[in-house]
Amino acid sequence: MKKVLILLSLIVIMPIAAYLYIAKLSPEARMASKNVENSKKIKIGIHKEQLLEIMGTPVLKGGNEKNDSTFYYTAPFASSDGINFGIDSSGVVIHIQLYE
Repeated sequence: MKKVLILLSLIVIMPIAAYLYIAKLSPEARMASKNVENSKKIKIGIHKEQLLEIMGTPVLKGGNEKNDSTFYYTAPFASSDGINFGIDSSGVVIHIQLYE
């Protein structure tokens, strides 16, 4: 009986522990939390240097033929959208996409 209780405890505890690590405790989760807080400070019209000073280095940079850029940042676990910022060719933030 004792072995059954231990096994059942592990079956319940392990998934909860794994979720907590992935969603809250992992380095990626901590970075995502920091990105959420910092992204609240970003406003349309600020310059790229200010964005980088607040948000840090993006995990990915994209661009298009008009020399516009998009900077992508880590979002919280299971977010439907990421955190990204559109920057025009003059280096000004023109679009903000926060996570949902």
